[in-house]
Amino acid sequence: MIRSLTLLLCLLTGCIALAQDIDFQLDENGLITYSEVVNAEGLTADQLLDNALNFFEQKSQDKKKGEKRYEKIDTTAPSLTYAGSFILYKKSLGKVPEGSVSYHITFEAKDNRYRYIVQQFHFIPYERNRYGRFVPVKGQPSTLEKYLPQKDKAWAKNFDSIHAKVEYMAQKLKDKALEIPVASQEKEIVKLSNDW
Repeated sequence: MIRSLTLLLCLLTGCIALAQDIDFQLDENGLITYSEVVNAEGLTADQLLDNALNFFEQKSQDKKKGEKRYEKIDTTAPSLTYAGSFILYKKSLGKVPEGSVSYHITFEAKDNRYRYIVQQFHFIPYERNRYGRFVPVKGQPSTLEKYLPQKDKAWAKNFDSIHAKVEYMAQKLKDKALEIPVASQEKEIVKLSNDW
């Protein structure tokens, strides 16, 4: 009995030691911020901005209805600002939405490098209406800093999910921004003669 309790205690201690919390970067205002500077050798600032604009426009298309799904794309030179959102689901058997998370991405480019900053995270909780559909709760969205894992342990898994979605989106942005544009080649016109 004592051996089994000791073994169980050792296993639990090992599992707890392996579980790591995600380290959130906070800016000087105490807001969650993800940022990275990426080297893009051989690409000009205009090419990087065009690639990022294509990524944001592609991301903003709703695949089901063909409608725009973004709030705005601000194209002030030499940067882009994209405002988007995604649904956060509860960890259950079905897809039960807990709420939506909105964010802003700022993409700034210079020759041979660019930087992206993901910030201004807001959470809008969802509730089931009288028709059985999940709809946003009326009221102001709350900032994600309110739910930091140090303050709210129940939100630790949600932060893991948010972090995974932001990392995936950042990787897709990197892949798209580093695409080298293909030079447009004029097609040679082949004329067929009637004398063969």
